[in-house]
Amino acid sequence: MKIAVVGASNNIEKYGNRIVRHLLGDGHDVCPVNPHEDIILGQPVYKKISDVPGKIDIVDIVVPPDATLKILKELRSLHGVNVWIQPGAESDAVIAYLEKHSRDFGRIIYNQCIMTSLEREYPGQSS
Repeated sequence: MKIAVVGASNNIEKYGNRIVRHLLGDGHDVCPVNPHEDIILGQPVYKKISDVPGKIDIVDIVVPPDATLKILKELRSLHGVNVWIQPGAESDAVIAYLEKHSRDFGRIIYNQCIMTSLEREYPGQSS
């Protein structure tokens, strides 16, 4: 699966790094997104989600909730992209926004970590 990780990080203590490392280890095509990095774990980094080439299967969001809202507004233009909101990236405002604009997204998952729930939510999709 091609998974864009918004909030990817070079800091090994942050979940933005742990998630990229985990998904790469599972064989996924990982596209880190971070406006302040160039390379993360050997992968080229995209400054914004619209810079990621080709079809994205899942956009995984691992940023603070206020940034999540901005990202979701950008993602609406991708029409039907699957969105995974990591624990800690959601808020009541984020959930309300998703409910209001749910038709603009594909599948929406939150309150679950992609590292532990990807196979359950997308069976047989691991590379």
